[in-house]
Amino acid sequence: MAIARETAMVALSAAIEGAVVPLGASYERGAAWPERVPPGGRVILRDGEPGEPIVTMSPARWSWDYRAEVEIWAEGGDRFTRAALLLEAIADALAADPTLGGTVSHAEAGAYDPTDQAPTGAAATRAVSLPVVLTYTSTSSLG
Repeated sequence: MAIARETAMVALSAAIEGAVVPLGASYERGAAWPERVPPGGRVILRDGEPGEPIVTMSPARWSWDYRAEVEIWAEGGDRFTRAALLLEAIADALAADPTLGGTVSHAEAGAYDPTDQAPTGAAATRAVSLPVVLTYTSTSSLG
């Protein structure tokens, strides 16, 4: 039996990758913080917080609002435009298929949190954290 959470995360990962790679960004799930950001940007999907499920019995079902985190990294003079373009591409992908191919009841991006960093000797970097809430029901307490 596949764990519903992992099935949902695989579908979310595919949607994000399909949205940002054609724009020239690199993409990876669960990667370390980037030491270098490629010119097209870098997007990382992180497993998040499951929260507390709503449990119903007979038959047993667990309903989850799982919060995953998407990190968007852009560097250089066009970092604001590049980050906005990647954010928009991810939002458009979720809007086009909010059930992620039927793996969730609903997937929705939340309010993003941007920060700007200027490490010594490196180009200025825009880092954006974007929460994505995956709502689904499982027949397993594992999620």
